[in-house]
This record gives sequence, C-alpha cells and structure tokens, in this order.
Amino acid sequence: MATSASQAPVQAFDPDLIQHDPNGKAYISIRDSYGILTAMEHGDPAQLHAIHDGLGKRIPAASASYVVMAGLCDAALARVQGDLTGSDAFLDRARKAAGPLGDPARSINPLDLLFETVRVGNLMLEGRTQDWARAHDRLVQVYFAPIRQFYRLPDLEFRNIDPLTLSVPADTIPQPSVSGPESEHVDFEASHVRIGGRSLPLAQGPITLGDIRTQAIFDTGSFLGSIPAAMARQQHFTVVGHIGQQSDGSTRTRTAEIVLVPALTIGRTTLTNQMMTISQASTVIVGMQQLSQLRHVVFSEHALHFGRGTPLACTDRMTLRSMRNGMTMSLLLPVSHDGTEGHALVDTGDNTLEVLTVRLRSFPAALTGHLQSEEVETMQGRFVQHIAIRPQTLRIGAVSHEADVKYELGDWSMPPAITFGAFRYGALQFDRTEGVACFR
Repeated sequence: MATSASQAPVQAFDPDLIQHDPNGKAYISIRDSYGILTAMEHGDPAQLHAIHDGLGKRIPAASASYVVMAGLCDAALARVQGDLTGSDAFLDRARKAAGPLGDPARSINPLDLLFETVRVGNLMLEGRTQDWARAHDRLVQVYFAPIRQFYRLPDLEFRNIDPLTLSVPADTIPQPSVSGPESEHVDFEASHVRIGGRSLPLAQGPITLGDIRTQAIFDTGSFLGSIPAAMARQQHFTVVGHIGQQSDGSTRTRTAEIVLVPALTIGRTTLTNQMMTISQASTVIVGMQQLSQLRHVVFSEHALHFGRGTPLACTDRMTLRSMRNGMTMSLLLPVSHDGTEGHALVDTGDNTLEVLTVRLRSFPAALTGHLQSEEVETMQGRFVQHIAIRPQTLRIGAVSHEADVKYELGDWSMPPAITFGAFRYGALQFDRTEGVACFR
C-alpha cells in the first residue's frame, strides 16, 4: 500500500539546522554542501562548471550520489542560462536517481526539499503564477507541515525558501496569459529633468493598468513590478498575499502586499493576471517577471521594442541571477571597470547619468573627500543618500566608453548595477525563452 506524503518519515533534519533570531524566532536555512545553489543565486556559471567538474573527485562517478548532485548542478546551470524547462528536466532526473530520497511519499528530507524549492521557483520565474500557487501550496502541505511537526515548532520559518505567503486559496489564482502583435514598440517619455545640461534618461512609457491609462517605468532591476498604493486602492485590485523583507538595493527593507492585476497592456500587448507588489513609490513599475514573458526584447535609450517579429541581433548566452524560490531575478552582463573583470546586473529603473553604480559597505578614504548628497526614489519611497562619482573607462558587453561610475552605501554583496544612463552608448537585447542576452 502506498504511503501518503503526509505520512512519510521526516529524515536527516538535524537539530543544528534550526537557528534563532535575537527575538527568539526559529527558522531553518538549508544549503547543499557543494555550493551549487549559492553559485546559482549569484548567477555564476563558471563556478557551477567548476563544481560539476570537481564532483568526480569527491563522489564515485558511477554512484547514484554522483548522478543526483550532477543533476542538481545541471539544473542550477540551466536556470542561470534562462532554460527553465531544461532545469526542471534535470531536477526530475536527479530525483529519479535519488530513489526513495527523491520521493516525498517515501521520505521528507533536506535534499528533496532543495529539489522541490528550485522547481517551484522555476515556475515563478517563468511567470506561471497559477502553477506556482498550486505547487507552493503543495510545498507547504507536503514539506513544511511535517517538518514543523517534527521539530515541534508550528511557527518555524523557512528562510530563503518561502518569502511570499498567499492569503487566498491557491486554486483562486487564475492562469496568466500574454497576447499581442508580432512586433511592438513603446516610445519612452522625454525627461524634463536636466543635470549638467543633459536630460535625465528615463525608461518610462505609457501602459494601461486595469482601466487606467498611466505611465510606467520598465525596470529590469525589479522582479514582480509594483503599483502605487493609491492606484491599487482605486482599482480595487485583489490582495492575494504578502512578501517579506524586500530590499531596494540600499540598506532599507520592507514587507509588501501582493495584488493580482487582471490586465496590464503595453502598447497593444496584454499580460493578464499578473502578480505585483504595492509600493510607496509614485509610479508603476513593470518588472522582469513581466518583461521576461515578452519575446525579442530590445531596450534602447528612446524606446522598448519587443515581439517575435522584432529583429534580435544577439547570440550571447544569457546569465541570470535568481533566488532559489524564484522571487528575485536579475540579468547579468559582462563588465570591466577600474581594472577588474566581472558581471553587473542591468537596472533600467536607475535613471542616473552615471553608467555604473557600485554599492559599498563603507566609503574608502580615497572617496570620502568626494562625497555629495543625492535624493532618490525607490519602491520604499524617497530618501537622501551620500554618493561619490569617479570617471573611468568601462566596457559593458561589446561597448567601451569613458563614463562616470557612482559609489554608494548599500547591499555590498550585490554586483554592480548598469544604469539606464549606459543606454546612451548601446542597447540591451534579450529573450529569456531563447536564453540570449547582450549589450551592443
């Protein structure tokens, strides 16, 4: 007789996996010992290849354990390259090789929880929010509930796994869709703000949200996108959940409600049933979850072009940085500056003239004499911060230029950010389905 998932034994969840906040809140945080998911979350394909190549030195290549960990590594690499379908296929292969440990009807264990978390996250990254809601509900019932019971901790939090809590039944989340012409474009609004004789660049254009015609910022630095609180109330959008500890890239974090937007229209293309956050900002943000559902996306300084009929002169393999739970996703491009080679995330929502923003834990002595104040607006509202600006020679993708780099205090673990100011020198092209992205 088959054993139900709720009756499966909870195995290998040791007491030392439980940690506590200073206020006593219990939480569990699970990672693989090889650093596979860490490399995936950093968007580091080179590290994933190195881990894969080194597995044979730590695990017999003919063993099931090798197949399992190689499969997890392949799944992580496929996600980093934008191939979410391929990532799911590698996860299925790894779970099959794991035998009972890959079947939640026979065992609830940390390894299978990692598999399931990545799989559920893939659904969110793909914009399949109805499928995600059902899979997330299963994650809570099949995995979280018995683990909480095992530890006798009914309020145990699953950090880096479960930041979004639904407040409605999963079955009430409708299926999203995208429909529109083969070729589409939206012209960006001219900015009225001028700094040093130049207009401030702005990736902002017209959209229709529900029955309101308004302006939105097309922001590759945001994931779910957001709606001003007053507009969400006016449109009576349904609150379907909340998300905790959202960061705007500075040291500020906040929780936010999630609403379901019945229709978001960009040009003549309509995206239905989109999850978006309620923000303290004054403008609608269209984020990467929406943008990555579009095909052949081309960002220039003056317009957004997209659709299968839009020419895409890009063959470079895409690199994505994403949390395992699928609640963040950033597009990375190769960058060199100040004598260093690396990657930077693309943040078209940052409309400063400086081409690159580097976040620091503290300002070094070489920059403290060059500090100035800057007022910024993020999803969390307006605030003033200190910055330093230095001219450098930069290369972004295939484009090299002399330009200013901005240094600011913030989440220094994040890679540098390519701002919309860089689009004076080139255009961003990407297609998540085809797994390509470039700046030229």
